[in-house]
Amino acid sequence: MSTTQGTSIVLWRLLFHPLVRFPGPRLAAATSLYRTYHEVIRGGEFLNELHRLHTIYGSVLHFNDPRAYNDVYSLKHRCKKDPSFYTCFGVNQSTFGTVATREAKERRNILSPLFSRRSVTDAEDEIQKHVEKLIERLDLSEGPCGLFLGFRCATLDMIPSFCFGKGFGAMESEGFACPLLMTIQASTPLLFLIKSFPWIPRVLSFSPYFVSSCFPWHIDLQPTVRQQIKDLVDFATETPAVADEGRMPCVYHHPLSMHQSSVFLDVGQSLLEEALSLLQAGSDTVGNTCTVGAFHVLHNPTTHRKPVQELLAVTLDRAT
Repeated sequence: MSTTQGTSIVLWRLLFHPLVRFPGPRLAAATSLYRTYHEVIRGGEFLNELHRLHTIYGSVLHFNDPRAYNDVYSLKHRCKKDPSFYTCFGVNQSTFGTVATREAKERRNILSPLFSRRSVTDAEDEIQKHVEKLIERLDLSEGPCGLFLGFRCATLDMIPSFCFGKGFGAMESEGFACPLLMTIQASTPLLFLIKSFPWIPRVLSFSPYFVSSCFPWHIDLQPTVRQQIKDLVDFATETPAVADEGRMPCVYHHPLSMHQSSVFLDVGQSLLEEALSLLQAGSDTVGNTCTVGAFHVLHNPTTHRKPVQELLAVTLDRAT
């Protein structure tokens, strides 16, 4: 971008943008580097910065007209996803990473049977197997266990088994320190950096090792995770009889449906990136939710008592 073009953009944002009459930091209006500073330099503090700004300017920025609800949350409005956010995950050919509305909808239609109520109910026994495995590991532990890593390992086994009929065996790791999980966790903060500077992965591909080694996401996570996911995808697509035993109507068991769709330019790459997206989104969200839920249940005696009584009742019913 030339200096003249950059200056023009800044002037337009500060003087002529439709939102220029609303209060707030002028630096934030002029450049996205304001957000980069809070996300990268301050380590993911942008949400806290938004909270601080709302305490200052909330009386002007907030509104309570209920008519706005349908406009904000309606599915009728086909808004394009923000490319600067979705491209940083490196799964542009997945349902999650697809920016264009039509292509995203077509991909979502292929995946939707995977998450139907019936499909999830059919997979209950498979999910229960992993839950019991986690309980067994916790019972065998001789000291305190980190539930965060425990739940993450459980979901890291559950999701690929749920989708491909085969898991990683993450719960077998000592202290739940699964190498794959630890690499993912260590590399997650780099998403903020890549979001602000999307050219970094491309540059690292041509950089000497001593430069690229500063980014474990590029050296460890990318090749390792992608190869393991590729093995799972190959397992699901090449052995449909085994995969179908999971009773999960997954897109990986029916790759021909992807060939018949015009949105899949590279079917193999689409399958790989869809798997990466499902693995990260499914294991991360469920694991974090279980961690937060367990913390509050254990710290609230009343809340703790009710689910324990329900679980005991269900266990007794099954035993009889």
